[in-house]
Amino acid sequence: MSCLQDHHQMAQSRFVYPDEHTLRGSTAVFAALHAACLPAKGEPQMAVCSYVRVADGLPSLVALLPQADEVDDEGLQVTPNGFHMIILPWCDDLRSPESDPANLAKAMQDGPPPRASEEQIAAAEALINAISLDNADEGVAFSSVDIPNPHLQRHFEVLEALALKMDPPPVEELDDETAPDLEGIDAHMETLEAFKLAV
Repeated sequence: MSCLQDHHQMAQSRFVYPDEHTLRGSTAVFAALHAACLPAKGEPQMAVCSYVRVADGLPSLVALLPQADEVDDEGLQVTPNGFHMIILPWCDDLRSPESDPANLAKAMQDGPPPRASEEQIAAAEALINAISLDNADEGVAFSSVDIPNPHLQRHFEVLEALALKMDPPPVEELDDETAPDLEGIDAHMETLEAFKLAV
């Protein structure tokens, strides 16, 4: 799996799991492939496959990254068994603009590309550390599953109000945790301004 790079992902990944109602026998095939990719000993393996989304559709090259089932201390499932399907590029999708003769000639005329100074790198590192969502002091890492979906929260509020024959609360009262943290931004304004001045 170490050969898979970030720039190999051509589209949004998908999560794959078996469905006996749609395809009989898919659970058995899934279990065998999942066990082969997640051996009890050794490094996890990825499977490279051909993926056709619809009948008569064009095939895509994909990588299947296995995900093991995880439960928390209370026995509740945190992550299910399955595969993350990554859309891979074909050889024609990989290009090297820096080796194009036209780009090389232009680069020779324009001179070497600009490089960040040590001061700019230090300012960028300070900004990243200031706005990091990980709480290292408490040993708690950021997880997107801790943030409720505001649209679903609004949906449930309206359903609850209708069930109780009450008026739903106004949208303005919805606690949207995906909104920007203005107080947090203001608290790090000095670091932000230092970065803007550096670049």
